[in-house]
Amino acid sequence: MLGATGGAVISLSQGNECPGQLKRANGRFREQGELALDDPVSKYVTELQGGGDITKVTLGQLASHTSGLPRTPQEPGHRGSYKLPDFLRYLTGWKADKGHEPGKQDIYSNAAFALLQLALQRRFDKPTAQLMNERLLQPLGMSSTTLPVPAANSRGQLAPAFKRRAVQGYGPLGRPVGTPGDLQGVYDWPGTGQLYSSARDMAVFLTANLGELPGQRALQEAMAGQDAVFVAFGPRPAEYLDALRCQIRF
Repeated sequence: MLGATGGAVISLSQGNECPGQLKRANGRFREQGELALDDPVSKYVTELQGGGDITKVTLGQLASHTSGLPRTPQEPGHRGSYKLPDFLRYLTGWKADKGHEPGKQDIYSNAAFALLQLALQRRFDKPTAQLMNERLLQPLGMSSTTLPVPAANSRGQLAPAFKRRAVQGYGPLGRPVGTPGDLQGVYDWPGTGQLYSSARDMAVFLTANLGELPGQRALQEAMAGQDAVFVAFGPRPAEYLDALRCQIRF
């Protein structure tokens, strides 16, 4: 995360879909002629059309962590990060099982979001960063949120002004991970990697999701119509989850 003078790297987490809002959002997208949440991802990432189980996966399942895809590709023989051709090869050969069936389980999946980003880039013929800026960051004035731009080696790179404000990230055991602003991850092509933001921008995003941001009615309605999610980190009392369900939206 980036603050006025610094902050810590953030991570976005999973959620479960609320079917009623999902149907309304799906209808709205169809009316606008842009896409539909029940579109197969292979419609846009055409390299997957010759695959097996991946052809059953939809955009809505990718967005709601119900695609069945694991968190990261599970290939014992693969070493290092995944370039785009490696990732597409993995997806084409991916086989669902009883614990990983499209539309059946809630499984936090970075692989699903990497694929969703790719599908959106293909659908709108724009880089992920440009789509985010045009449709979310600029309308909300989130000037301290950035997706690092690709460097010569295709790995994203923070602009100097943002890198000066980045602070050290830490792992589960409290040990430093990389250096401030250092991009790490399994996927290595433009549009993948960490998203950097500030506490102020995250507050704006939350306010917009709650419908309390003046002057952004159209954007708020679009966000409210999206797949409603709740975030759970470990066991929670049932009444706590009921209170959160369908209240926090992305």
